[in-house]
Amino acid sequence: MPTDADSAARDRQQERQVELLRLARTRAAGRAKPRTGTGAASREDDHAARGTARSGTDPRAASAPLSRAQRRMWLMERLGGAGDSYHVPFATRVRGPFDVAAFATAVTSLVARHGILRTRYTECEGEPLQEVLPAPDEVPVPVIDTDVTHAPGLLRRESARPFDLAAGDAVRALVLRHGPQDHTLLLTFHHIAVDGASLETVAAELAVFYAAATDAAGRHELAAPPQYADHARHEHEGLSGFTAELDRWTALLADAAPPRLPLPAAAAPHTGARPAAVCTVPLAPTVPGALRALGAERHATLFAVSLTAAFAALHRLTGDDDLVIGVAATHRGGTAMRGLVGLCVNTLPVRVDVSDDPTLADLLRRVRDALVEAQGRRHLPFDLVLERLGAGARGADGTALVQVTSDVLGEPTVLRVPGTSAEYVDVPTDGAKFTLSYGLGLSDAAQPAALVQYDGNTLDDTVAEAAVRDYAALLHTLATDPELALSELPFAAPGVPGARTGSPDRTDKATTQPTRPWRLYTSVSGAGAAAVAGSSAAAASAAVSLTRCSSPDRGSGGRAPRRRPVLGGSPPED
Repeated sequence: MPTDADSAARDRQQERQVELLRLARTRAAGRAKPRTGTGAASREDDHAARGTARSGTDPRAASAPLSRAQRRMWLMERLGGAGDSYHVPFATRVRGPFDVAAFATAVTSLVARHGILRTRYTECEGEPLQEVLPAPDEVPVPVIDTDVTHAPGLLRRESARPFDLAAGDAVRALVLRHGPQDHTLLLTFHHIAVDGASLETVAAELAVFYAAATDAAGRHELAAPPQYADHARHEHEGLSGFTAELDRWTALLADAAPPRLPLPAAAAPHTGARPAAVCTVPLAPTVPGALRALGAERHATLFAVSLTAAFAALHRLTGDDDLVIGVAATHRGGTAMRGLVGLCVNTLPVRVDVSDDPTLADLLRRVRDALVEAQGRRHLPFDLVLERLGAGARGADGTALVQVTSDVLGEPTVLRVPGTSAEYVDVPTDGAKFTLSYGLGLSDAAQPAALVQYDGNTLDDTVAEAAVRDYAALLHTLATDPELALSELPFAAPGVPGARTGSPDRTDKATTQPTRPWRLYTSVSGAGAAAVAGSSAAAASAAVSLTRCSSPDRGSGGRAPRRRPVLGGSPPED
């Protein structure tokens, strides 16, 4: 039964959201450009006038509410400080005969086909709205002649350019021409308009539209796609039916607390930015297959097995028994949403009890059951859970409940232009969305890797290095000896406050090398040296002897591995 304290917490949460909206409007007004005095309206005013003309005096008649995932992302964009954390660069290097004009035609056709790619974000009586704009006559595709060595900097600068969401700016295109038959294609999206699954649809449809532009005699027809505004309306209309499920989530998370991550040695200045850094450790090539076999034996997916290693690693890092890790989920389901471009992601808080010194196999069972429970409510927006929890969604010091996440990182999506070869190009960004993210990297079958992305303001490099070494060793041990109890694991996280230690047969000093940062939603970075295959915890300790750590200000080097953005994710509950 709700108490006065619960009501007070909800009131405080609502007051906080109102204050955030007020602050967002104030900051946006401060950034707005004044009129020129010539009577010419700005681009935003032109769009607003057209919207009002279509809908009379009420702009809501021609608009749709934002989905819950969009709403939080819109608010963070208005508040500022997110940088390019929510930019989604999609780059491919194509070799062979390439027609820039046909590519521009294909991009224009794509934007005309999907309303979300030409949507502006407005506000009416304090509520954010989205309005689909008319299809443009042409989407500009600039071409820059440059050699390959200068391409990374150009791609990075283009992907970091701010978006103007109020003007319908959600996608940009750029072509780098390295030679007559050597080009790099870059599409940069705002995450409010796409998720990982959207990029697969984008790549497939661009190939069809490009083929149509270069082959007038061929038949290139696509069925009418679902539109994201309809999805947002459907979600908004169904929010009132979530009461029972919200009650269940509230009961599951009512007394949960954020993990007690080790504090940095020196406090970082508060700038609003969350600089991303990454550590990677190579795994033996046999590990992914062994993890899949363990999952099949225990009726669990590979994702559940890798999540088990993340829980065990976080337990060793913090010493906490009651842990919450966030995982990405999708609202997509059924044929009605097939081909939908838009943000259809959600964060699922998975809470697991790691007490009583379970074996890794027993912990896998706990994680599997908790994950199944969470996935059964993946359609329930996490924002609603946070609102219901109120102040209980944070620790006593204001720390967010979900600040640690886990994922499995697969092959990246590439744009396959007919008549050319395609190679994925990684374009890193600077922002970390969460304090700590564990990842099992499978983009290179010959060289799998364990990865940890972290917020450089919140965690020290030494802590992140210890975390990724533990995570890699736990993955190896799950693959080779899952009946070991957590207390029997013979590797350690040396120098980490609160971490449990053991007596490893061999501990090699980790070395650091520069590499590119990886992003949770669209790319991953870090490739290790050849791994040492091991059949015991001691061999696993030797296999993780080489660690790579990097952050954007340490330069870049080496081959950047890749990931396919399988699900995307939700912004942190800042």
